Amino acid sequence: MPEPVKPATISEGDAECSLISRYLIGVDPPQEFKDRYRAGQRALFGEESLESAEPEAEFLRAHRWALPYLDAGAVVLNRESILRKKIILMTAILEASPAYAEFFLHAPEGPLKAWCGLVWQSVRSIVKMIIGVPVFLVARRSR
Repeated sequence: MPEPVKPATISEGDAECSLISRYLIGVDPPQEFKDRYRAGQRALFGEESLESAEPEAEFLRAHRWALPYLDAGAVVLNRESILRKKIILMTAILEASPAYAEFFLHAPEGPLKAWCGLVWQSVRSIVKMIIGVPVFLVARRSR
C-alpha cells in the first residue's frame, strides 16, 4: 500500500493540477483527476516530484500567470523539465477521460476555419516562445 501523502502536499498538488488543467482545457478538474495526477506523478517521477524544487516550479508557485510562457520556454530550452513532464502527464489524464473526449476529438468545421485556427495557434505559439524563453531563463536563475 502506498504511503499517505502529507496534507500540505495534497493541497499544493491539487492547486498545481488545477492550474495545469485550466491552462490546457480551461476547466478545473474534479477531485478524481487530481488524485490521478498525484498518483501519476508518484508512479512516473517518484515521491520527490510532488514537491519539485526545480527553479521553474518554484517560480510558477509565485507567478501562476507564467505557466504558458514557462511551458513554451521549456519546449525550446529544456524538454526534460519536470514542469513540462507534469503538463504532459495532465494532458494524458484529461485526454484519456470520456468526460473531456469532446474537447479533444471535436471535428473541424471546414477547411477555412481549420486553416484560420492553424494560423492563429501558430502566431500564439510563436509569441509565447518569444516571451517564454526569457521568462524560463529568469525562472531558472531565480533560485
